[in-house]
Amino acid sequence: MFVDVDGFKQVNDRAGHAAGDDLLCDIADRLRAALRAGDVVARWGGDEFVVIVESPGCRRDAAGLARSLLAAVRDLEPRACDPLATGVPHSKAAPGARPLGASIGVAMYPQDGREAEELLRVADRAMYRAKRAGGDALAFHDGLVEAALGAAGGGRGAPPALAPATATRPEPHAARRPAEGWGDGGRGG
Repeated sequence: MFVDVDGFKQVNDRAGHAAGDDLLCDIADRLRAALRAGDVVARWGGDEFVVIVESPGCRRDAAGLARSLLAAVRDLEPRACDPLATGVPHSKAAPGARPLGASIGVAMYPQDGREAEELLRVADRAMYRAKRAGGDALAFHDGLVEAALGAAGGGRGAPPALAPATATRPEPHAARRPAEGWGDGGRGG
């Protein structure tokens, strides 16, 4: 699964990079807590994470896990940082902050690819479909996008619906480097 945090740039812009860094650590912790033993989450770069699920079962099970990850990010509030206290976060939400969300692309082995690079590429493309559908959504390689649809709050908390994704996107970035330290309990780089 490829996970991109929706609204992260606004956190950096409004609350500062220290708050953004703290938020990424909080998100990594929340994602990890939503996973099962044996599953792995790693920061891929910027505000993107890769989740490797050991034996995800069927597509329905993978979608259920992705929904848990969406909820884990959605329930987190961006926090303001005290610039005089070396990045120690306050407990109140940053001024003008909107609720966070995530866009998740799902690739299934072996249906969507047999090599790690191919699965990452497919999941990345699916993630951009979820993002184009308005974010706070998950998308599969075959073009089905599951997005929260609702009247208030951009659909947060509403029952999911499936819709075909028809938009296309240019090729994803060719070079990415995962940050070190996320898989071993460190805070990452």
